[in-house]
Amino acid sequence: MSYQPYVAARLRTQFVWGPAENCESSRFLLQNLDRLVLDHLHERTLVHLNAGAHDVKRLEDTGFNIQVDIAEYRSNVAEVIARLKDHSLVGGVIVATTTQVDDIRHKTLDWMRHNEDVIAYNEALIDVAAAARCYINDLYEEVRRCPFDPLAEDGIHFNETGKEFAGSRVAAYLKGVIANP
Repeated sequence: MSYQPYVAARLRTQFVWGPAENCESSRFLLQNLDRLVLDHLHERTLVHLNAGAHDVKRLEDTGFNIQVDIAEYRSNVAEVIARLKDHSLVGGVIVATTTQVDDIRHKTLDWMRHNEDVIAYNEALIDVAAAARCYINDLYEEVRRCPFDPLAEDGIHFNETGKEFAGSRVAAYLKGVIANP
């Protein structure tokens, strides 16, 4: 959601759309895929899927247990991908890895995330996406190599230049797929 306007600005000849509400975890996305995405398709669409940041969230009220365990995450993402690929208006699925967490800066009172979880979930995501023959946009690595600090003070969300950077990297990846499907 944060970098989508920058993707749209760089892909002026393409219509870029995303749900207005946060799709949260892979569990929530799977349960609401029709309402959030599929019911809105009206022409052949290339889907850029980015799910995982909420899955690795650890909430205080659950004893800081991970929100969606990795086995369920794999299953959820695999089913989301399958449902997308089975839809007649989805022309392709690109799966983006979740971007990093700065563990030192990312501290809150009632929830937290850890970069080691992001890495593990990205590995699972890449396995599932590769098995489903999806494009894989390694946004984690793109942002990790960013020449400046792209993260806001909370250590997880992008600052404005980070949003612009991530949007430019996603747009470049999409342009490549569109040019060479």
